[in-house]
Amino acid sequence: MSKKATLLLSILCLIIYSSGAIASDLPYKPGELIVRFASKPDGKQRTLTERNELLASIDGGNVKHSYKLVSGLTVIKLPTNVTVKNALAAFKNIQGILYAEPNYKLKLLSTFPK
Repeated sequence: MSKKATLLLSILCLIIYSSGAIASDLPYKPGELIVRFASKPDGKQRTLTERNELLASIDGGNVKHSYKLVSGLTVIKLPTNVTVKNALAAFKNIQGILYAEPNYKLKLLSTFPK
């Protein structure tokens, strides 16, 4: 994914998160969440192993992809028996996770000029 697309995805997540409601009428990819992990108490980012350990402790799947542009932003692949709605409820109050949102499907209607 390009840096511009990643930035757009991050902005969309922040807009949806700040609205205080889940946009249930928007299409999203089943079995995946966009999760932003909090930094550790020392200010360092959690490693891939640490992120997967936190997810394993709540049966929350595993890391599919991490983005460098936004620290802690990660795509999570959920276990097959966990729905997006159930995972969102489970991730809501987990220490070490700043927010979790469905992996909304985006449709770009135009391009950025070069």
